[in-house]
Amino acid sequence: MASQTGAIVQESLEALLEDSSFLPELQDETREKAFASLVAILSTPNKVHKAFLRVSLESGKVVRIPAFRVQHNNTLGPYKGGIRFHDRLMRKK
Repeated sequence: MASQTGAIVQESLEALLEDSSFLPELQDETREKAFASLVAILSTPNKVHKAFLRVSLESGKVVRIPAFRVQHNNTLGPYKGGIRFHDRLMRKK
């Protein structure tokens, strides 16, 4: 899923790069560098919080389930989103 998200980000930014009405003050090489920076910013999280949840099963067995919270960008305000709980969820997602 992480690579799918990266592909979506890349595809979206390429479409914006071709649209001269988006950031018209940036031209040629400067424009390409700015968009390359945007890809890096949008693809790299600021913070990753990892923990383990201990869950007691009916059988008495205790299992540890990894929990992640990934925070990408707080430039426009506080981080949004939530915590995902799923036994097959990975940090990359």
